[in-house]
Amino acid sequence: MPNLKSGSPGPIPRLAISKDLPTYTTEELRKRILNDEYLTVVDGYVLKLNALVHIHPGGPLALMHAIGKDATDEMHAMHPDWVFQTNAKKYIVAKFAGDFDGFSFVHDLDLPFSKPTPIDHEAAATNTLDYKAIQSDYQQLHQHFRDIGLFKCNFVNYLIEGLRFLFFAVGVFGFILIGEITPLKVIASSICAAGLWHQAAFTAHDLGHSAVTANRVFDTVTAIFLGDILGGLSLGWWKKSHNVHHIVTNQPENDPDIQHLPFLAISPVFFNNLYSTYYKKTLLFDKASKILVVIQHKLYYIIMIFGRFNLYVLSWSYVLDSEFVPFRYVEILCLSTFWTWYGWLLSHLPTWNLVFLHIFLSHALSGILHVQLTLSHFGMPVTSPDPVKETFMAAQIRTSLNVICPKWFDWFHGGLQFQIEHHLFPRLPRHNLRKAKPYVIDLCNKHGMKYVEDYFLGANIFTIGQLKKTAETIKALIIAEKKVE
Repeated sequence: MPNLKSGSPGPIPRLAISKDLPTYTTEELRKRILNDEYLTVVDGYVLKLNALVHIHPGGPLALMHAIGKDATDEMHAMHPDWVFQTNAKKYIVAKFAGDFDGFSFVHDLDLPFSKPTPIDHEAAATNTLDYKAIQSDYQQLHQHFRDIGLFKCNFVNYLIEGLRFLFFAVGVFGFILIGEITPLKVIASSICAAGLWHQAAFTAHDLGHSAVTANRVFDTVTAIFLGDILGGLSLGWWKKSHNVHHIVTNQPENDPDIQHLPFLAISPVFFNNLYSTYYKKTLLFDKASKILVVIQHKLYYIIMIFGRFNLYVLSWSYVLDSEFVPFRYVEILCLSTFWTWYGWLLSHLPTWNLVFLHIFLSHALSGILHVQLTLSHFGMPVTSPDPVKETFMAAQIRTSLNVICPKWFDWFHGGLQFQIEHHLFPRLPRHNLRKAKPYVIDLCNKHGMKYVEDYFLGANIFTIGQLKKTAETIKALIIAEKKVE
């Protein structure tokens, strides 16, 4: 049986090693990285990750984006304690001289696996944030949350989640398999299917972050059951993509969660044919982009309605074509199981019209999840006032938006309404995020960082407004380009 103890009592486990080590300066780090050494700094030590990146359970790029940076906060935020207590120290090769006033030592280098955050020159001129002080307070807050038990998961909450899954599952099957089939019952089954996928995604998300039991294998296998069997989406694909998103949030060339050409562009920078380090190709702003992006604010909800079909393609592409898939055959079996049970259920419908109704309505309603996901970042900046010195906390505050809702409605948003707190503390159990919020707001107020939140309707209006603003800017660029031609 796996160890189901959750939480992280005691001090944050910092890396330490007793043997003598060389000391690398910033210049030494840069030279070695240009010579294909994958070096990052954590807790004042230099780690060489060449042997780890291609077998990293969270995907290689999640680590690659830490190369050439002091990634102390990111690493501790994303990984359970045991990683630092047993695994990470094996990759230590040197001490860091600490001769650099910043967190990215390679921001000016053209690295194929990680591109820099574009600078916001206007914001840079008035930027007065003390990033070192922000980092110190963030680390103290992280420790405080451990001390008061916020990282301990109350499993009763997931018993309630499980009962909710059961309620929707009974509806999915019961409305079709019991009694005479009518269009109204097909609609009811479709609504329940959307509800099941919607709610299961939230718990799979928690498990994927090791925010439930902190046992990687147990959490991952359970998440595969929820994501792959119940929802038809690959947990492994999600982890590979989502972990990168957490490390390089809203970075145009690095974050796959904002790379949606030819349908959407959340910033005019995408007009410049950016190179995606995730998809390893140039994101061409082609003819289709010029047609669709200029009306993206009108197409937004239509795109969200069909978003799940794209995720099916990405899931199967991942499990079949990716070089490293930790649970490849388990996922193939589980994804096939989803299509088996869902196809079997649809086979009971007497007409193709009812089959189409069930597929379309269930998937369209599950598009609510895609709206919830994109509201958190689509309207937020993709540029930084200081990409070299900006800390993990400052970057997450700058790029994330919260949704205000009453406590009784938390189940509907599944933790996504506390996107800021989740991005700062990804392993914090979802049901404790509301408790963390006041502390984060206080810290933001102390350092003059803007904490962005709005009600669900207001967040939708804001996001659509930002998409429209970008569309209008790009439309002007297209017109100017035609005049030059």
